[in-house]
Amino acid sequence: MTSLLNICLKKPFSHIYVENRAFNYDETHRIIDFFKNTQLIKVSDYRNVFNSHNQNFNLQKKTPDLILAVKKDNFLYKGSELCHGYENMDFYYLTNMINCLYDCDYCFIRGMYTSANIVYFVNTTDFFDAVSEKAYGKEVFIPLSYESDLLVLESVFGIFSRWYSFCVKNNNVNIEVRTKSSCIEVIKRYRPVKNILLSWTLSPDFIISSFEKKSPTLQKRIKAVNHALQAGWKVRLSFDPILLIDNAEKIYTSFFSQILSEIPVNLLFDINIGFFRMPKTYFREFKSKTQFSPVLYSDWEYSDDHVTYSSDRKEKFMKSTESYLKEFSHLTKVLYMI
Repeated sequence: MTSLLNICLKKPFSHIYVENRAFNYDETHRIIDFFKNTQLIKVSDYRNVFNSHNQNFNLQKKTPDLILAVKKDNFLYKGSELCHGYENMDFYYLTNMINCLYDCDYCFIRGMYTSANIVYFVNTTDFFDAVSEKAYGKEVFIPLSYESDLLVLESVFGIFSRWYSFCVKNNNVNIEVRTKSSCIEVIKRYRPVKNILLSWTLSPDFIISSFEKKSPTLQKRIKAVNHALQAGWKVRLSFDPILLIDNAEKIYTSFFSQILSEIPVNLLFDINIGFFRMPKTYFREFKSKTQFSPVLYSDWEYSDDHVTYSSDRKEKFMKSTESYLKEFSHLTKVLYMI
């Protein structure tokens, strides 16, 4: 009981685990200096902590620790068919950071990892080298943050600022920075460039309050989106994943109406719309960590490689929201993942 109480009462990042080789990087010492009064623990390999058995993901999510590590290989991964990419470009993604401060009931990370602690790879220049090699003589599209929300932690790690400088010098490298944050101050510090796409995941307020714990309200996100558009940034909206919970049609029609009235949709780069889906390999673990959430209560359809809602349920939703979806399509490009 005492150990459980200590976990519940401790603050996020109260412990920092550092790989021995990470001490060779100035970035590591900068971050250690940033966090005062934290307990520093040296480890030979970050995976000994991150992949250890008998971890409680849900408790760690409340107060995660930080792990500073060095990425040694596999800097780039081929983009998944379950995600939206750029047309006519090679599509990859990378993981400068693993795990997120937000706590969303539907997140695939719940099925992917046993730990909710946040891993930051301090050797950013090695990522740059890998991207430069892959992008030689062609254009590439690389989302930076499928497994984290980088903007919400920009004041600590400065990942966006480093990639911004890299993209200014390498205009054939197109990056997407996906976020739920309302961090307008981060955006204000930089002028827009054509090869950086700012992508906001927007959800109805009911979905946010019920299933996107710790994340900003819809109104705060809309304010950030409008600021970015007014400043001239290339902006994508992502209504993904759509959750087919009770009264989903009513919840989302109201949400779509709000978006059309409060955001100049015609200024957007595009809108992505996708239903909840997850690789089958992650789904069993995901269910064990999310067993009390209404997100799980559905008639699932299993394909060879992933799980999603039944075709009938998705078709019913599309018909009930058809007028709003057509309006979006009249104003901007809409990409579906259904």
